[in-house]
Amino acid sequence: MPIGVPKVPFRSPGEGDTSWVDIYPFRNKKKPSPFQLNLDEKKYINESS
Repeated sequence: MPIGVPKVPFRSPGEGDTSWVDIYPFRNKKKPSPFQLNLDEKKYINESS
């Protein structure tokens, strides 16, 4: 059973301090990972076939 939401260190551009933010909203702010891009490309290829 999970104890809490995983957190990651995040520093906004122009800020000196790093704060810990929940990983779920944080991952939507970042660029997609290469793994996610590969999934999207395969989905597109499968839809156009």
